[in-house]
Amino acid sequence: MRKIVILDEEGLGSEQLGFEALSELGQVERYRNTASSDIVARIGQNEIVLTNKAVIDEGVMDACPGIKYIGVLSTRYNVVDVQAATKRGIVVTNIPAYSTYAVVQHSLALLLEVCNHVHLHNQAVKEGKWENSPIYCFWEKPLTELYGKKMGIIGLGRIGQGLAKNGAGAWDGDAGIHAHEKRFAWSAGNFAARIIEKAMCWHVAPRSRRQRRA
Repeated sequence: MRKIVILDEEGLGSEQLGFEALSELGQVERYRNTASSDIVARIGQNEIVLTNKAVIDEGVMDACPGIKYIGVLSTRYNVVDVQAATKRGIVVTNIPAYSTYAVVQHSLALLLEVCNHVHLHNQAVKEGKWENSPIYCFWEKPLTELYGKKMGIIGLGRIGQGLAKNGAGAWDGDAGIHAHEKRFAWSAGNFAARIIEKAMCWHVAPRSRRQRRA
């Protein structure tokens, strides 16, 4: 039976993420958090390691030679020494699309805050500035109406596409898009259990700094 360890599930939030499905693939150990000094001991003889922010570098791999697969439970995989893993035949995967809709939503929330100054006016109303205003129309800063405006989007990945669809279209505007060359990215679906069996033939290839930050 495969041995699976989850080093730091706490960083993934409090929602039910379906870790139970992993038990069908092997014996599972789960930890809320793992200090750097405990990583080697907790990986031990486990073949499959799932990490969110716990760093797995070359020293950890040397100390835990049984590792066959490292699943990074986030978009970025800078917590894993990919070159060291490749050298040892260890498969590394990430989850590039798990937060797409959340990032799109947050981007739109920030845009609306810049245009409407919701926080500022909420505080002003609570302080009685509106009810004490000599005129009915009250504002602390000018408001920007988005209707008909063009949204500039640099990059047309999943997040850029989500903004183009849910952003500009919401106020009958247009999206001006500057897209880099198309890059392939695999969507992991619901969660880690769905990628482990396929992972033995997939590797994460090192990318340039510019691509990693994109």
